[in-house]
Amino acid sequence: RRDMYHFGVRVSIIEPGFFKTAVTSLDTIEASLQQLWSQLAPETRQSYGEDFFPQCECQGPGASQGYPAELGL
Repeated sequence: RRDMYHFGVRVSIIEPGFFKTAVTSLDTIEASLQQLWSQLAPETRQSYGEDFFPQCECQGPGASQGYPAELGL
């Protein structure tokens, strides 16, 4: 759009902000991650360590508020 400005072409882009939808639902995201984790080959899960997924940012305190748990908000 910037390269067209010199020709008198103006472009406006309206993008949505962060709206609560199924795509941004933490429950949906956690369920999807849990499913993916459970489908990993055992050797892959072992290479990450069995404690990796439960300690993931989306798990634990503060997760339902949408901020990393280490912020302690």
